[in-house]
Amino acid sequence: VLVETGFLSNPSEAKRLATGEHQRKVAKAIAEGIGAYLHRYPPHDTLLASMSRDGVMRYVIKRGDTLSEIAASNNISMGRLKAFNGLGGNAIRVGQVLLIPFGQNAGS
Repeated sequence: VLVETGFLSNPSEAKRLATGEHQRKVAKAIAEGIGAYLHRYPPHDTLLASMSRDGVMRYVIKRGDTLSEIAASNNISMGRLKAFNGLGGNAIRVGQVLLIPFGQNAGS
């Protein structure tokens, strides 16, 4: 990524670029821009790709997974995880997709 933050040949821009406050503003704007891009175009098979804008992460069950471990690693109760996915028991299968609420949707 190439970012142009100002021109050192311009005295007013050079002076502004030398201040910590301006540097923080520039760094924040760059980070927000990269974050916005990654949220809009998430790399395949990443956590961002598994998240949706509605506060729900999609998790694909892998061999050896258990509901209790999935719940614990996502900071949600097993009861909430089961209820959110309409599961009556503890049985899951490889390849099954679970919806995991996060943020304000996580609840208890």
